[in-house]
Amino acid sequence: MQTNKERNPDRFSSSNSPKSTSRSKRIWLWILILVAAFLILRAIGVKISAHREAVQAAEKSAYPVVQTIHPKVSHKDDQLVLPGTVQAFSDTPIFARTSGYVKYWLVDIGARVRNGQLLAEIESPELDQALNQAIGNVQRAQANTDLARITTARWKQMLARDTVSRQESDEKEGNFEAQIANLAASQAAVDRLKELKNFERIYAAFDGVITARNVNIGDLITANNTTQKEMFRIADDSQLRIYVNVPENSASFIKVGESAKVTLASSPGVIALGHVVNIASAIDPDSRTMLTEVRVDNTNHKFLSGGYATVSFDLKFSAPSLILPVNTLLFRPEGTFVGVVEKDNRVSLRQIQIGRDYGKTLEITQGVTPADRVILNPSDSLQNGNRVQVDNKNTIK
Repeated sequence: MQTNKERNPDRFSSSNSPKSTSRSKRIWLWILILVAAFLILRAIGVKISAHREAVQAAEKSAYPVVQTIHPKVSHKDDQLVLPGTVQAFSDTPIFARTSGYVKYWLVDIGARVRNGQLLAEIESPELDQALNQAIGNVQRAQANTDLARITTARWKQMLARDTVSRQESDEKEGNFEAQIANLAASQAAVDRLKELKNFERIYAAFDGVITARNVNIGDLITANNTTQKEMFRIADDSQLRIYVNVPENSASFIKVGESAKVTLASSPGVIALGHVVNIASAIDPDSRTMLTEVRVDNTNHKFLSGGYATVSFDLKFSAPSLILPVNTLLFRPEGTFVGVVEKDNRVSLRQIQIGRDYGKTLEITQGVTPADRVILNPSDSLQNGNRVQVDNKNTIK
């Protein structure tokens, strides 16, 4: 029986030939080369990807992290709250017009007085002596005038008989007219001293309350413009004047007759209703505000004058406005800007127009929209086109 080798001698001889072995080695070599090339390319790709990720991470870490806020839409009706100064309707110091010593005083601080009520009296002996002397001067001037009148009449009679010259008669008549003038001057001096005498009694100028008394019995009162001190101070607090400085951007909303809510520091928790009675109708160039007077009824004397108050105005706007906090602003020589983060996380500097100032927040009339992401606490070095990272977790809606 023949074996396979005997039946196919060529087959077995060819498979073990050197030519067949060389081919097999080449195939395995190519396989190894391909595998090595694949591994090398893969390693290169991993390194490139890692490098790219590292570069991106480095670039990303180089971008500043910012917080943003969306502008808030304000209501059409808003409130303007401002500090004010409270004054009585009339507040007047009372000075003496006559020098002397305080004889007595009748009212003290807190006393309610009526118009014309006696408050104190001054004793002035020197004024009494001056008045007596002036009265004596009037009497002497009267006597000289009477004598000049008689003398003039006699000289006119002698002139009619041609016993004296016209020049002498005219001199006597001129002397008579001079004596009349002297009498009038002397009488005027008496009248002036009598008026000063009347000023020895100090009266209330109007109904009100005594808020200060600066005299005691025996005090020397000097009536002059340098060292004079007020004797009393009287205030009519039946109505209170509250003066408020309204910012320029809100001045156009304040009108005479509008109501205002007033809270006085001396009466916490109590709200008084006042009305605007006067406005300056002009902006103070120094403070950029408009002086406004609010009047509050105080006939029950519940509120105290001279203090501070908080005045709230209800403002009615024709359209809603946008509100941003003050820590979003960037001040540049060209104007006021805010930083807005665009969709590609690049910064766009927007110039804005500011309306009313609410203290910690501002009304923005132009430059932003409610959908904008405005940067909080922007850096002074922020420029157009800067890349930033937005802290989405802390973004304020």
